[in-house]
Amino acid sequence: MSKRDFLIELEKKAQDRWAKEKAFETDAPENGKDHAEETYFVTFPYPYMNGKLHLGHMFTMSKAEFAVGYQQLKGKKILFPFGFHCTGMPIKASADALKEEMETYGCPPQFPKEEEEEDKGNGKDAKAKKSKIAAKEGRAKYKWEILQDMGIPDEEIPKFADPHYWIEYFPPLAKEHLTRFGLKADWRRSFVTTDYNPYYDAFARWHALKLKEKHKIEFHKRHAVYSPKDKQPCMDHDRSKGEGIGPQEYTGIKMRMLELPECLKELGDKKVYLVAATLRPETMYGQTNCWISPTITYVAWKVCHLCTPRAACVSHICTHTQHTHAHARTHAYTRTHSPSHTHSPSHTHTHTHAHTHTHTHTHTHTHTHTHTHTHTHKSRPPPHHLCRVTASVHQDAKPQVKEDMIASGEAITYFEPEGLVISRSGDECVVALTDQWYLMYGEPKWRAQAEEALAQLECYHDSSRHAFAHTLDWLKEHACSRLYGLGSRLPWDENWLIESLSDSTIYMAYYTIAHLLQDGDFRGAHGNPHGITPEQCDEKFFDYVFLSEKEQPAAEECKVSKDVLDKLRNEFQYFYPLDMRVSGKDLIPNHLTYCLYNHVAIWEDNKAMWPRSFRANGHLMLNGAKMSKSTGNFMTLEQCIEKYGTDATRMTLADGSDGVDDANFEEKTANANVLRLYKELEWIKAVVDSIALLKDGKADDAAAQDPSVAVRSGEMGVNDKAFENEINLAIRDADAAYKRMHFREALMAGFFTLQAARDRYRKVCVGLGEPLHAGVVERFVTVQALLLSPICPHVCEHIWALLGHEESITTARWPEAGPVDEVMLSSGRYLDDVETDLRQRINKAKARKKGPVQEITSVVLYVASTYPDWQAKILTYLKDNYNPDGATPAERFPDMKAVSQQFKNDPDMAKHKKLLMPFVAMKRDEAATKGSAAFDLTVTFNETQVLKENLPYLRKIFDLPIEVQPVEEADEKTKGSCRPGAPAIFFPPSE
Repeated sequence: MSKRDFLIELEKKAQDRWAKEKAFETDAPENGKDHAEETYFVTFPYPYMNGKLHLGHMFTMSKAEFAVGYQQLKGKKILFPFGFHCTGMPIKASADALKEEMETYGCPPQFPKEEEEEDKGNGKDAKAKKSKIAAKEGRAKYKWEILQDMGIPDEEIPKFADPHYWIEYFPPLAKEHLTRFGLKADWRRSFVTTDYNPYYDAFARWHALKLKEKHKIEFHKRHAVYSPKDKQPCMDHDRSKGEGIGPQEYTGIKMRMLELPECLKELGDKKVYLVAATLRPETMYGQTNCWISPTITYVAWKVCHLCTPRAACVSHICTHTQHTHAHARTHAYTRTHSPSHTHSPSHTHTHTHAHTHTHTHTHTHTHTHTHTHTHTHKSRPPPHHLCRVTASVHQDAKPQVKEDMIASGEAITYFEPEGLVISRSGDECVVALTDQWYLMYGEPKWRAQAEEALAQLECYHDSSRHAFAHTLDWLKEHACSRLYGLGSRLPWDENWLIESLSDSTIYMAYYTIAHLLQDGDFRGAHGNPHGITPEQCDEKFFDYVFLSEKEQPAAEECKVSKDVLDKLRNEFQYFYPLDMRVSGKDLIPNHLTYCLYNHVAIWEDNKAMWPRSFRANGHLMLNGAKMSKSTGNFMTLEQCIEKYGTDATRMTLADGSDGVDDANFEEKTANANVLRLYKELEWIKAVVDSIALLKDGKADDAAAQDPSVAVRSGEMGVNDKAFENEINLAIRDADAAYKRMHFREALMAGFFTLQAARDRYRKVCVGLGEPLHAGVVERFVTVQALLLSPICPHVCEHIWALLGHEESITTARWPEAGPVDEVMLSSGRYLDDVETDLRQRINKAKARKKGPVQEITSVVLYVASTYPDWQAKILTYLKDNYNPDGATPAERFPDMKAVSQQFKNDPDMAKHKKLLMPFVAMKRDEAATKGSAAFDLTVTFNETQVLKENLPYLRKIFDLPIEVQPVEEADEKTKGSCRPGAPAIFFPPSE
């Protein structure tokens, strides 16, 4: 069996035990509200169920998973529920696309062979260019092919033409993979969204109704990013590209054509305008030229002016929606290419010249704006009689000029997305003026409440808090309903569906009661033991369960018995509010901010129900590059745990970034972690067996084992105590890191640093020829299992069993740390440094390339208790000018030029000029790791005593006579290299 397979077997065994013992299921006690502080409730944004979970999901999810493991060790009653999002258009669009593919190409489909695209209108160069692009990017995959790539058999793929089959297929698969990941989820509380789950549907409708009653939802006409294909607004979660992009308003400058080209002669004396979109209407007073493209087709539209087909489409959509009458009729008269307009004069009332001349310009593109450009002169100011706004600053002139031009008929208002937006149906989006139900985000009173919630929210990083504040500054109305897709219907207007960013802001509250309504079924298809039906879950039902006593209706007004209502309310009051929500930082401008807004709206008079913390993180790269299905640099959760096992995967995720910057999952690291965990388990099994021999009275056998695992009993010596001190330090530092949600630091303190301390201790004991102390080693194994268990729970469950514990490690508690002796820590680090320096000096002497190789027969370590006066003077200056608040080591350390200038003419430095700056540079390097302690004039321990106590060890590992002497006994050259904390190493000449 391979090392990986051995670990996977341990993982399956642990998962089976947890499921059997229901290790992660927690129910509220009676009077749950009185015990609410003993709970820890964490959530992850439920993933969208149009595919398999990938490593990007898991990086964010791991933050919640590790936090839950830690809080469980601290004695908290944890709740980590997990739902599945199906609302919106992606599933419906994919199902419809698959259906269309089968209707067009058969079942199984026979797709056309990929052909080289050719732009006949642009000749060979364009053909070659397109061929290169096609070779690089390839055609988009069909839905059938995408499902094949997910490992779905051909015979099952046709079922996905039914959007509900996606909901039946992917959530159970995700649960299976997450269970293999060891997720500490209470699966009883899982659910899917949309009206396919009538219980959640009732909750989503209640939520919307509450917002409507509080005047948070209103019907308005607003400009929104819009998909012509889907015939509805396209919000962030509906997009495959362009998340976060909103509408941009332009001013369309009308330039009347004074002479019509031949293709427009049929219009007779009708007024025809060229339209150029601009963000700077106040500059049009200096307009001199109009530029159009020689390769773009333009369309003359009645009312909507002369522009490209896209701009005409935008203008048309801006005035037509499904639920309003047309504000202006449009009709396409003709299509034309720009050569027919070249050099045609045109005129606007704002510019200073009689005519504006039209020219061709090859850098005009069809995918943005009206594709008609204007130029202005910098040198010639317009006559004052043409300027309606003079002596005004830009910010004042711009809106006034725009208003005047539109009022006089010289301009129109024109909207485009701020950047390219592609809907999940593959449609390029525009901006439309739509009749729509809007959440009134940004309303002053509501915004002030959201800002209050943000003020009391733990964000973990300043950059996240600033991102929330920025979002609250700009966020305005949000279109919250759709006509196409899956979801729940607005209770007062069932033509509309609640969109995916609006049914997902307070569902954390639903988690607290989901198991009582759905009885562990994703969609509650089999009812529940309490006999509650979806029809009984009306407004008064949810009001009673979730709202404050002031807003709570009488139980008699509800369709469910008071005993059952109180049971549900007790669950909610026990677990709520939400202690932490983890998410990618890309959800701060939408979902997470919406979450704040909706909590303060629903629980306006109960601030105790507002979220306590949001923890955002960056994206995950794979092997140093962006994860992308199109490039093949992509890995699902299933693929990763099959390749590396679960705990090695989790360990590698924990080793990612603790901040909000993007992290990296390195497969080399994952593979190394497999070996690392396996090797540690082997050693622990061997040393636990040795301890068992000792406990059975077989002390001689225990001491006779391999030196790396041989153990002894009795009093602890200096080295035993030093190792115990390191264990206490690991407990303290790991605790602090877990508490701050810095899991990379927790892994470093609770595993890597602790492992290094164990390795040093083992090396010293082996070097001295004495067994390890059984009590200290057993404590190490116990502490190692506990500190690592939030990250690698399966391996640690196995270690816990090896230690003889019958109960699961999930019931264990965080270890108590004894006092940490900082002096002992410093002396231990000092001894390590001396050993390292001595080994490097010996190796360097033996590897000498020029001259005879020095024969080393003995070593003298010279110890200095104080610095020379000139060095002490420099250290005092450096300490006085050190800035501990600097962001980088360079910002903390004094400027090197300033240091040089300070001592340039100092008479005390005259004899040491050549040594001065090298000494400063050395201390700069030390300060990068030690901080201001690098400038201390003395050390906190007795160097001579530490070295003499450890001479037996040093003499044995180097097989040399080694002596310790005060620096006063050394020659002048050796004295110059000796300082407190760094003894001088001297090799006496052989006799």
